[in-house]
Amino acid sequence: MVTFRGLAMIILGSKNKDIMKERIKYAESLIEDRKGFKVIFSGSKDEVEWMTSHSSLSCIVEDKSETTYDNLLNSIPFLKETKRVWIITDSTHHFRTGYLARKIFRDIPFCVLSIRMPLLYHIRQLYYEGTRFIHNAFL
Repeated sequence: MVTFRGLAMIILGSKNKDIMKERIKYAESLIEDRKGFKVIFSGSKDEVEWMTSHSSLSCIVEDKSETTYDNLLNSIPFLKETKRVWIITDSTHHFRTGYLARKIFRDIPFCVLSIRMPLLYHIRQLYYEGTRFIHNAFL
């Protein structure tokens, strides 16, 4: 039996399965030799089902979220007794995730960890992330 040491990891879902695959692979590499992590897969029902079927991690399922804001907010009930949270995303999503986490996780220390994405992907995501950030600034 693994004892919980107050460390949690939230792996954010995505509509893009390749990105989710990379996020899961990154998360698995981070906790490969560590014990006592509480792992939360957060996203829509389809995203979370896909993540659980493509991962060997023992996880908590949070499948009611459609947005990054929802991912973080809906994960809070699973973070009781948590001392630190790692949020797994990708580099195009890193800034906005950190911004939202500062608003939502006021009393919980967190760290946003992201997989590096190619420059072309950053360029494609620039409009989407920019408009979502403006939307999130007024929440």
